[in-house]
Amino acid sequence: MNKLIRLYNQNRKLFMLTFIIIIAILVGIYLLNFVLSNINKQNQEKTNEEYAVEDRKSIQEGSYEIDTGERKDSNLYVLQKSMIEDFIDRCNKKEYERAYYLVSDECKEVEFPTIEDFKEKYVDQIFDENKECTIQAWSDNVYLVKITEDLLATGKTPNESYIEEYITIAGSDQLNINSYMGAKDLEIKNNKANVEIAVNKIYYYMNYAIVDIYVNNQRKTPILLDSKEETGSIFLKDEYKIEYVCEDYDRNVSDLIVEAGLNKEISLRFDLPYSKHNQIKTIHFSKILADYNQYKQIGDSRLIEMELNI
Repeated sequence: MNKLIRLYNQNRKLFMLTFIIIIAILVGIYLLNFVLSNINKQNQEKTNEEYAVEDRKSIQEGSYEIDTGERKDSNLYVLQKSMIEDFIDRCNKKEYERAYYLVSDECKEVEFPTIEDFKEKYVDQIFDENKECTIQAWSDNVYLVKITEDLLATGKTPNESYIEEYITIAGSDQLNINSYMGAKDLEIKNNKANVEIAVNKIYYYMNYAIVDIYVNNQRKTPILLDSKEETGSIFLKDEYKIEYVCEDYDRNVSDLIVEAGLNKEISLRFDLPYSKHNQIKTIHFSKILADYNQYKQIGDSRLIEMELNI
């Protein structure tokens, strides 16, 4: 012990210098770690901030409604967009039942009554291979979905090859697909010259509408709703008096014949853009042939004109 004390006393300055150097090294290491930690933290915060800005920018751009020029609530947009992405993902993975579950009951009834219909007419047709999609708010709960091929695999740009699909949020967890927007029950009718026409329902799509009518021919002669000699005799009219004609001019004339004393259900397709869905006021049948037999014989017949308020 005495030797150690003597050694310390003889080399006190050296021991103190060594101690100071060790403390300085430890403090230096601590300060260096502290500085590096702060730098990393600042870089991470900067990255997160930049990501958040880009993410918010993306959300804002996507929630811009093309049709109305307004912005959808960002939180609602994110929620609804995720529903559509989930549906697309299930279709890509050929999870038919899980994807079919997300389709609204109404859309199933109209477009895909069975899961086989959905598989063959939608999933296998559109998602024959893995597809990507971009989602843009269109109006209200309607979204424009551009479905493209895998761009990395094909080397194509998004504008070279894509399918435009309009998907509507139909409930808390359901979608209307295949550009189907929804339906409206009408139950209106009119009777003229013993011909009664009832308009039962309108099915709305992005660029057209299908109207279900029920015709009761109380006459003693067969009638023809439209001779199709010229276009535009069956049409919808909006509040601005603009007409939207029936497009079914490639269908067989026999589909529009109602025999004497009989009834018939007929579906008519009209050129009707989405923006006009709520503006339609009337449906017109301007040239109903009252006696189809006479028309076949001499090329002429009394005409019946009918208008129904929608």
